[in-house]
Amino acid sequence: MSAWDAKLKRALDLGYEECEFRGCVLAREKDWKDFCAYEKQLNDSITDRHMNVLCTYPLTKSGAAEILDVAQTHQFAIARRQGEWEVIKSLELIQAKAEIKRLNQALQSITDRTPSGLRF
Repeated sequence: MSAWDAKLKRALDLGYEECEFRGCVLAREKDWKDFCAYEKQLNDSITDRHMNVLCTYPLTKSGAAEILDVAQTHQFAIARRQGEWEVIKSLELIQAKAEIKRLNQALQSITDRTPSGLRF
């Protein structure tokens, strides 16, 4: 994680507003459990940071179980099925978006009841 932090700091120090990283994953079967733990840690560490990470996985070398492990570790996964791209959202992302929508509706309800001359 410190290597990712150093790269982000360097990019921000150079004047960039955010940083994007890409990598192709070729984890060995015997390392898969540790790799998934690392992916979860990485995903949790970049929340609310000016960083995007795109991880690619060769489907020809990954089974369904590995793909599902990866998909549940991240906010979403993108896969190509029958020539069409599909976005698979994690339950956590779906729940977060629903909560944001609920809070926005509650805020709008309060705003609608507040006299227009009042400011907070």
